[in-house]
Amino acid sequence: NPKGEIKPGSFAKAAIITHLEAEATLVPTTAIVQFAGVTKIFLFDNGLAKEVHVKVGQQQGDWVEIIEPSLPNPGSVITSGQTVIADGTAVRIR
Repeated sequence: NPKGEIKPGSFAKAAIITHLEAEATLVPTTAIVQFAGVTKIFLFDNGLAKEVHVKVGQQQGDWVEIIEPSLPNPGSVITSGQTVIADGTAVRIR
């Protein structure tokens, strides 16, 4: 700290990467819906919204890792309007 940039009593945030997953499933953070202790996403499935309860892992910027369940690949995730849809709601892609 030769320039005195780090002051006594300062705090820092760090992450220690202990494992890299080569085939991680990621979704945009805008796809995650959290309400009453439930974390879910909505998939686009043949014109309908399909609700999927998920367990999330690490977040990196605008992306969140989905630990479980495994999601279809390829698949389409709904990233907006989740507050006005439910499982089975008809949706259209804009």
